[in-house]
Parts: sequence; C-alpha cells; structure tokens
Amino acid sequence: MVQSCTLLSCTTKGKESLRRIEDFDSHTGSVSFATPETWSVCGSGEICCSKVHADEGYSVFGGKGIEINMWDLEKTSKIWSAKSPQANNLGIFTPTCFTSLTFLSNDDHRKVVAGTKNHQVFLKQHLTNVVFDSNFSNEETTITIDPHKHEIHVSNEEQFQNEEDALPVKRKKASKGKIEAKKEKSKKVKKVKDEVHVEE
Repeated sequence: MVQSCTLLSCTTKGKESLRRIEDFDSHTGSVSFATPETWSVCGSGEICCSKVHADEGYSVFGGKGIEINMWDLEKTSKIWSAKSPQANNLGIFTPTCFTSLTFLSNDDHRKVVAGTKNHQVFLKQHLTNVVFDSNFSNEETTITIDPHKHEIHVSNEEQFQNEEDALPVKRKKASKGKIEAKKEKSKKVKKVKDEVHVEE
C-alpha cells in the first residue's frame, strides 16, 4: 500500500520544517521525501505549543515570551499576531507563557483558544484586524473544544472543570461557584471577583 502525507515539525527555538512525504510504501518501508521547507516562527523566546488547523492550511504557535502567531503553511508566511495579555489586577505585567492552543472550529481558522501558565484562558479572534481577548482566571491547565464548537472545556489536575460558552463569551458553570459574566455587543464587562475581563 502506497501512502503520502505532510509532516510539520517545530523546535523549541522556533525552527519550523514542512516536509512532504511523496511516496511511502508500508510493505517495503521505503520513503521518498520532497525537499523540506524551513523557516523561523519566532526571533526569540521558546515555543511551548502549536496547533495545525483541520484544513491543514494554517498553524498557530505560542510559548514562553512569544505571543500567539498564525502562519499560512502554503505560503510559509505569518498572517497574524495576537496582542499581549493585559497586566493583572495589581497592575503587574507577567511575561507571556502560553502552554496550550487549539482552534475553536474546524470550519474557521480565525478563532483560537489559548491557555497560559498563569491560569488564564484567552479566546482570540483574527478577523479584519479585529482582536478580542476573553480572560478566564481560574486555575486552568488544559483546554479543549466540544464537538459543536460552541463551548470551551477547561480543567486542571485537581479535576475541577469549567465550561465557557464561546459564542457569545459567557461562563456557564464554575466549579468554585464564581459569578457569571456575559459578553454582549457594544458593551464592556469590567473585572469582577473571578477576574473575568471581556472587551470588544
């Protein structure tokens, strides 16, 4: 049986490699590689996470000291960079450290959900240069998207779980009973007890 595929790899220093396997015979074990395309996705910092969109045309990267940036894999060019996270409620800015990334929808590469080491989850949207961040601070360590692509499930090693309704951004359930915040058009929700901050 002969198969073909494309492999995308990235080092912690941001060296990206797109290698196409033109011919792979599982019976004989022979592999034929095309010349790989290589480029750098960051000038400094450390890549900690990345995700390829379902259509395999786009990929996002983030890490320690690196803001989330999106690349067009066909053109090997950066098409968008997210803005920096805001300072905390004490006015202290902590250097970025994204630890997990996923796309919100298989049908739209413009919406990305990201988690940080500072227990924050951001919903970032790239659409005609409009970006908004939704900051849910509640001890998150892992994030995933539900099959209907409307909810963000967040959990940690202590098995607490939150569900965030991403369209619109609204907290549905919090394990520690924290208050609810909603995002509506033309409105801005300021910081509340659970440090939810949503802007449009």
